[in-house]
Amino acid sequence: MDAIVTDVGAFLAVIIIDLALSADNAVAVGVAAAVLPPKQRGRAIFWGVVIALLLRIGFGLITIDLLRIRGVMIAGGLVLLWISYRMFRDLRAHHAAIDAQEPADPAAPPRKGAFLRALFAIV
Repeated sequence: MDAIVTDVGAFLAVIIIDLALSADNAVAVGVAAAVLPPKQRGRAIFWGVVIALLLRIGFGLITIDLLRIRGVMIAGGLVLLWISYRMFRDLRAHHAAIDAQEPADPAAPPRKGAFLRALFAIV
């Protein structure tokens, strides 16, 4: 009986974590697609989610084998810390640049290559 309660608790924890991460992903997809016109927005979201799903499955299969190698988890943690620092630094610079410039005209046509940039951001 204790094993069942433990398993159900672990299962519910995974569901809650997955819901939290999904909400974060939905916000990122919305922000990336917001710069596109409505017709391209739908295509970018669809293809971005499909490509991201296929990549997630492929990377998950590769990760299962990689995690069997001793020291990979520590190396991955160190790389993740470095990536987090770089993202933090880039976000600070981006926000400073946004604060310094004038508001964008919402009626202006999208810039060239905006679809591919948004698709890459979604993926």
